[in-house]
Amino acid sequence: MKYSFKNEYRINTSPDIIWSILSDIESWPGIWKYFRTVQFRGEDKCLKQNITIDCEVRAVIPYTFRFNTQIVKVTPCRELEVISRGDLNGRGIWTLNQIGESTLSSFTWEVEPVNLFVRMIEYIPFGRRLLRYSHNIMMENGYRSLLTVLEHNKISQSL
Repeated sequence: MKYSFKNEYRINTSPDIIWSILSDIESWPGIWKYFRTVQFRGEDKCLKQNITIDCEVRAVIPYTFRFNTQIVKVTPCRELEVISRGDLNGRGIWTLNQIGESTLSSFTWEVEPVNLFVRMIEYIPFGRRLLRYSHNIMMENGYRSLLTVLEHNKISQSL
């Protein structure tokens, strides 16, 4: 079964500051607890089209999702589009839109679980809700982690 997720957060800073933090993908496991590992394939470790990143993510359900993410489109400080393959197959689009002095960060994810264990969860009475809950908890944690990094950076800059 396919899932469509859309998470939006209004953040009181500019898109370029958010981009500078979140485009450092290798730092995600250190600031976003549900990302277990993130590793670029090959020598090139920057966000650009056709780069592939291997990811391991574990949130609420007792399973670590393993998938690779290929970058399809990059517009710095504005948009990142990816295709994922592995335990989760699908497409994600992350956009940053400046609204006044804040930014609307929007992440749309169209995904289908491929792993047999996860597909079995869908058939228990609350399984689909559990998978949605797990996704939303992971995204909320990422948002809160970003706010913590932004606050830490603000404190560091004022010293």
